[in-house]
Amino acid sequence: NKQHQHQQSHQPNMATPVTTVTSVTLLLLLVVGLPALSSASLCDEAGADYAAVTVHPDGTLLVCPVQGRNVYVHGLSESLQALQALVASLAARLEAQEARAVALQANNTALQAELSDLAGRVAACQSLAEVADSAAAQAQTVAGQAAAVALAANSSASQAQATAHQAAAVALAANSSASLVQVNQTLLQSSVASLDARVGALEGDSLFLESGVTQLSTRVSALDANLTAVEQVLAAAEEGAQCRNGAAALTQFQRFNTTGAHGVTAFAINGEQYLAVAFYKSSLSFSVGSPVYKYSAVTMQFELLQTLPTVGPWRLQFFTIGQQAFLAAANQYSGTSWQTDSTIYLFDTTGGIFVPFQQLATSSAFAWEHFAIGGEDYLAVANLYNGSSYNIKSDIYKFNLNLFTLTQQIDTVGAADVEYFTIDSSPQHFLAIANSQDTLSRIYRFNTSSLQFEIFQRITTSSAQQITAFAISNQTFLAVANFVGPSSIFRFDTTSGRFLLLQQIATKGATSWLFFYPWKGNNTSSSSDNNNYLLVTNNAEGIGRNELPSYIYRYNAATTLFETHLRIDLVGPIAAEYLTIGQMQLLFVAQYQNNSQLSLTSPLYALDSLCF
Repeated sequence: NKQHQHQQSHQPNMATPVTTVTSVTLLLLLVVGLPALSSASLCDEAGADYAAVTVHPDGTLLVCPVQGRNVYVHGLSESLQALQALVASLAARLEAQEARAVALQANNTALQAELSDLAGRVAACQSLAEVADSAAAQAQTVAGQAAAVALAANSSASQAQATAHQAAAVALAANSSASLVQVNQTLLQSSVASLDARVGALEGDSLFLESGVTQLSTRVSALDANLTAVEQVLAAAEEGAQCRNGAAALTQFQRFNTTGAHGVTAFAINGEQYLAVAFYKSSLSFSVGSPVYKYSAVTMQFELLQTLPTVGPWRLQFFTIGQQAFLAAANQYSGTSWQTDSTIYLFDTTGGIFVPFQQLATSSAFAWEHFAIGGEDYLAVANLYNGSSYNIKSDIYKFNLNLFTLTQQIDTVGAADVEYFTIDSSPQHFLAIANSQDTLSRIYRFNTSSLQFEIFQRITTSSAQQITAFAISNQTFLAVANFVGPSSIFRFDTTSGRFLLLQQIATKGATSWLFFYPWKGNNTSSSSDNNNYLLVTNNAEGIGRNELPSYIYRYNAATTLFETHLRIDLVGPIAAEYLTIGQMQLLFVAQYQNNSQLSLTSPLYALDSLCF
């Protein structure tokens, strides 16, 4: 234990004696010294229940521990109260120091006035000395005249001698007065010098106090900053607790009556925002039709635009080629046949709706994927099942002469999804296919010479339902939604030139991953290291168990892993979509079924930007 003491004393100058002369009275000044600064100990440990915090006069912060006790910090709220009390104490101390500085300034002003008065008295003494000098000169003149008279008239010698003695006496008196004046002048000059020294000392004390006040002000400012930081931490902690439960992070914007909702896609045409949802089936039919909604700036809601005549669609894919906008429906099952054609719809700019453009033969189609390589447009489909086998071919079409024509077939095993992505700026073109009926899913790379996709790598999966490719800080990732067991996240390793397993996340009946990166305060989306999110839809936990939470994970750039950010309680979710309208950020979740019930409502949430 250390005690800090600060002691400063200032001894006043001794008063100068007063000398009295017949015609001159000199007044002496009483010089009063500054009171000594406190030398008491700043830490009093006797009887204290808690650790004391105080501020040394030199501006440093002291913590005085309690003898024989342990100091415990009971949380951020108690720390905040202690800091607030300390700030109040420092403010009172600062006020006292400022009052003392004002008193010192007043004392300094008084001393300056006394100094001015002394200077006037010195000038008066100098005038007296001049008068004495003049009297002495006159006496010498009288003596000279007397001597002349004695020489001229010997008969008047006695009188002249008497006159000479009188003149000598006058001269002696004059000399005595001049000497006294000089003594008094010397004493006054000494007093003036003493006052000057005292004024200098006062000015030094004033500067010291000003420095102390400045240090205290700086310390108070620092404590204010610390207090603000603590308040921000507490606010962030409270906000984080609210965000994690989902209530504050996601608020309902609109709900849609859906029937066996499956895939969902959001898109814009000519500045208008649209939302299309694949209705897989009702309790009676697979030909329910899939709605396309258009956002109304008047009602600030999505309103039904049209219903597409789909047949058991699993997913929808929007894409553009030149000025044309398309919507591809992956029709999976008709109720009687797995060999069901899928339809490509074209947006009619005149009528403002989608119309059938082309039908393509598919086998239990699960997903479409559009991409462009070298100025050519392609469309790939993931075929799941042909009615007898999962070992079938999935097809790649090329857009040629305003039609899609078959250009390549790839062997797949219950293909549930196909995902296009690129690596490097060259770039290299890849297709990842999720094989739901195999333990290996496959990644293909485009050969620019043969214009065909060739096997590149196999990755381990477990009933894979979907693959999502995304990039963070020039690193390429693949997130695989496994319906059985945990889901996997792979990252491309530039050294080996292969995708390596980065992380496994516990999921239950996962059907999809959604990667998104919300913007902060403006409508310019840009991915940064700490603003990347993955939403997984957990669809089922055993037969008839569809009410279970889904989660949003946030990427941690320091650990390069995804960490749980938010829980969302949903019912049988199967797909999700992120979209923006003006300054709004929205998240749509397609809820498929609850046990055997297919007629549900699917939510459209508004995201709170403070939670993302």
